[in-house]
Amino acid sequence: VKNAECAGDVAFRILESVNSIKRRALQDPLNDDLQEETRIYVCDINPNMLDVGKNRALEKGLGEDKSLVWVQGDAEALSFEDNSMDGYTIAFGIRNVTHIEKVLSEAYRVLKRGGRFLCLELSHVDIPVFKEL
Repeated sequence: VKNAECAGDVAFRILESVNSIKRRALQDPLNDDLQEETRIYVCDINPNMLDVGKNRALEKGLGEDKSLVWVQGDAEALSFEDNSMDGYTIAFGIRNVTHIEKVLSEAYRVLKRGGRFLCLELSHVDIPVFKEL
């Protein structure tokens, strides 16, 4: 499983889920579906934010986990190969880019066919019906 992620907390949750599934699968000797190595790429343009993420990973006991790969990069021009990711998540990042359309194009480029794109953003809503939610 390969996932490109432009945030930290989401990467940790994904890794914890994958590890939990792997632990359960190890109980079934006939299940070899999870032999593929998991890689979660945490990508941020800001090296200071990557350092924050690395420190948080250490605090969570994930600092030595080889599944987390820290990459300084621009979401508008990713260094990953075409069709190389099973998933792409971006949390609270779309609002911080200059060209949203470039970010979406890059996400599409790196995702494998059938890959998942997940975007988490929160903002104030001006539509009265939704304000009540």
